Amino acid sequence: MGAQRGRAWKCSGNARERLQGAAGSPTGESRQLNRNVTSMKPTKSLKQQARVAEKAAQEAADEFVANQMKSLASAFRAQAKVLKKKRKKSS
Repeated sequence: MGAQRGRAWKCSGNARERLQGAAGSPTGESRQLNRNVTSMKPTKSLKQQARVAEKAAQEAADEFVANQMKSLASAFRAQAKVLKKKRKKSS
């Protein structure tokens, strides 16, 4: 078993990218989104993340995952609302 650890997987580049995307490692699209979100104001980035989560919910094949994404979008919007209220209160 120890000898098998050193072996690399043999698969094409496209298959490797699909596997990495499915395993949760960031794909090019999500890395770009992360760069865009970090350069925004917090409220705006939370709203954008909510839009992305809703889009993922619409595209999800599994109902459980779709509901989780909808909940995540709702949480992002609630957090954005709290930040906005806090900012208005302090000014």
